[in-house]
Amino acid sequence: CILQNVSFELPVGKITLIQGPSGVGKTTLFRTLAELWPFAKGKLTLPLNDNDEVKVYYIPQQPHFPYGGSIMDAIVYPNETKPTEEIKNRVIT
Repeated sequence: CILQNVSFELPVGKITLIQGPSGVGKTTLFRTLAELWPFAKGKLTLPLNDNDEVKVYYIPQQPHFPYGGSIMDAIVYPNETKPTEEIKNRVIT
């Protein structure tokens, strides 16, 4: 468990720096916020923009590519179900 019984808010529209020694979970925290880390549990509340969409941008230090899968698997990651033909066609076009 990285965080337990923790609540925090990040300011909307501001740059936030989280720093600490290697291995303390900074990257895991941001992957969780961007919904790229499927191993998290708990409640995550993100603000909606004017179009009722949630936008979280995360720029990793190292590119992340799911091992053992195809490029299509990487595109739909972290969704573990195989993409439908409709989704594949939308991605390709």
